[in-house]
Amino acid sequence: MADVRTRRLRRAIAAALLIGIAVTAGLGGWGRALAATAAPTRSSAIADSRAAVAVTELTSANADLSSTDPDLTAAVPSDFGRTMGYRPLVEELDGSTELVNPGGGCSSPFGSTRFRFDLTCKHHDLGYDMLRYADRNGQPLGPSARLAIDRRFGTDLAARCAQVADSVPNLARRLVVVTECQASALVYLGAVDINSWRQGWGTPGTESGVPWLAAGAMGLLAAVVAALVLTGYAGHHSNPRTNRRASIPPAAGDLNRG
Repeated sequence: MADVRTRRLRRAIAAALLIGIAVTAGLGGWGRALAATAAPTRSSAIADSRAAVAVTELTSANADLSSTDPDLTAAVPSDFGRTMGYRPLVEELDGSTELVNPGGGCSSPFGSTRFRFDLTCKHHDLGYDMLRYADRNGQPLGPSARLAIDRRFGTDLAARCAQVADSVPNLARRLVVVTECQASALVYLGAVDINSWRQGWGTPGTESGVPWLAAGAMGLLAAVVAALVLTGYAGHHSNPRTNRRASIPPAAGDLNRG
C-alpha cells in the first residue's frame, strides 16, 4: 500500500510542477511574438538586400568550421558597424575560423562549456544582429532567415563536437566526451529553438526580465499551493479501505465488551 501512496504523491507533485510551469509561461507571455524593437531609420532597399545576402552567406558557409575565405567580412553591409555599434571580426578556434560578433557569447549560466562553444555562439549572435540590422532599416527578413540561422547554429554545434572528439586519442574516452558534448549541444540548440518559437520566429527582441521574474514567482506559488492540495488529496485517498474502516462506527456488542 505504501507503493500506491508513493506513486500517487509523485503524480501529485508532477501535476503541481506542470501547473507552476503553465502559470509561469502564461503570465510571462510564452508563445507571443515580440513586436519590433526599433523603428526604421532610413530608406532600406539596399540595406535590406545586403542583409539578406549576408544572412545567406552566414548560414550557407561550409559547416565544418574550416572556412579559408580570406575576406569573410565582404558580405557585411558597409553601414552595419554604424547601425549596430560594432564591426564583425574573424576569430579562430583550433584551426577553424568564423565571422562573429566579438562581444557575443553563449547566453547560458554554463557559458561556452568545457567544449568551448564560444565561437559558435558568437557566430549565431552575429546572425541575430544581422536580423536586427535589417529590421532597423525597415524590412525584417522574416521567419525563414531566423530559422536558417538557428539551423546553422545546430550544424556548427555538431561540427564542434566532432572536433572535440577528434582531439581525444583514447577511443573509450572519446565516446564519453562526444556523448557529453552532444548532450550539451542538444540543450543549447533546444533553448534557442524554444526561444525562437516563443518569439514567433521574428526579429530577436530585447526583453525585460522583470515580467518573467514576476511570472516565475506566481508560478512557484501556484506550484506550492497545488502541491499542498494534491498531496493532501493523494494522502487522504491512498488507502480507501482503511478510510472506510475508520468511518464505520463500532457495533453495540463491541461497545459492551469494551
